[in-house]
This record gives sequence, structure tokens and C-alpha cells, in this order.
Amino acid sequence: MTTKRILVLFAALLVMGAVFFLPKFFFQQIGIELKLPETLSAWSGTDGEITREEIEILGEGTEFARKIYTNGLGDQLLVTIVLSGHDMNTSIHRPERCLVAQGWSLTNSPTVWVEVPGRGQLATKALKVVKMVKADDGRQIPLTNLNYYWFTGHSGTTASHFDRWLIDKGDRLFRGYNQRWAYFTVGATITQGLKPNGRSEAETAAMIEDFIKGLVPPTHLASVKIGK
Repeated sequence: MTTKRILVLFAALLVMGAVFFLPKFFFQQIGIELKLPETLSAWSGTDGEITREEIEILGEGTEFARKIYTNGLGDQLLVTIVLSGHDMNTSIHRPERCLVAQGWSLTNSPTVWVEVPGRGQLATKALKVVKMVKADDGRQIPLTNLNYYWFTGHSGTTASHFDRWLIDKGDRLFRGYNQRWAYFTVGATITQGLKPNGRSEAETAAMIEDFIKGLVPPTHLASVKIGK
């Protein structure tokens, strides 16, 4: 390990230790509207179920919004907002954790920048996950999903769980406040080979990214800086 890395690690440990001795500060206003639009361009949304397991696992005060969106072409998107409660340790985590716990295998997770008109380039983490499911004829076949996510705080966004953690610690140490972060997920199944005229991976990614462009303006306050 290089000297530079040792110093960075030492500084991070000091920050972690100092936070436990600090008093609790006030919470900033949230940077989002915790409400998903009923319609968005060609998409129509219906409320999705928030499971009892999600409510019990995540911390007290965690809030949710979820819709299943469909269009006239038979496509479907699952969109969820999770807004943390006052205990960040139990309210916010990387979606990779819950997807793996649900039996999915993570195969790829690049950072993808989505150009949001009038707001900037939003950094998202694009997860490609696969699991085996039983087809109608009894065969075991691979089901592949793309899930894009990002975190939104009081005044900014990030696709990095570690960067969000650093921002939190800096806020408490140097600014005297906490944030209630939200994370957004937009997911869809790659339907090529599963149904006639199904979408390829590239087509599914383009569909999700186009949806995100329309989702950000009604859900993110104007005061929130979007990525670059």
C-alpha cells in the first residue's frame, strides 16, 4: 500500500471516529418530490406494492414511492424512490445488496451519464443482473434485468455509495447538518428472446435512459444540481 493510500485511509478512519462524538444536527430539507407522475410521455403508471419485508428491513421513518409504468408497445418499467429516515445506517444502502439477496447475479455495473435537458448530465449506476427462472414449458431460462440507480440529496446527486458517505460525513463535520437522501431505481427486463419483437440490451438501456430524462424534472427540485 502506498503512502498516499495509507494517508487517505487514516483520514477516513479519523472522520468515521469523529462523527460518533458529534452531537446530532438538524436535517436539511429534502431535494425531491416524493411522488411519481401518473403519466410521463407515452408511459402510464400504476402504484406498485411496497412489501412488508422492505418496510421492516429499512429504518424507521423510511418513505417510499413506487409505480409500474407501461406503454402502448407492451414495455414495462419498475420505478422506485426510497427516501431515508433519520437513521442513514438502516435506511439507505446500495441496490446491489438487495438484488443479490433476491437471487440475482450481478454481471456488470458501469456508470452511465444521462443528459437531462436543461439540468445537466446525471450520473447513474447501471446494474445488469441475471437469474434463472422457470419458463412456461418447464425449462430453466436466464432472465436479465437492467436497473439504473442514483442518490439525490439536499442539493446534489451521485451514483456512488462511497461518495454519498463522504458527503454525509463532511456535512456533519464542517456544515453542522444531516441529509435525508433518496435513491431512485428504474428497471426493466431485456425481453429479446422472451417475446415477439422483444428489446435487446442496447434497446432496453436506451428506453430506460430516455425515461430518466423525463423523470428527473418533476421529481428533483430546481435547487438540486444534476451531475456535471
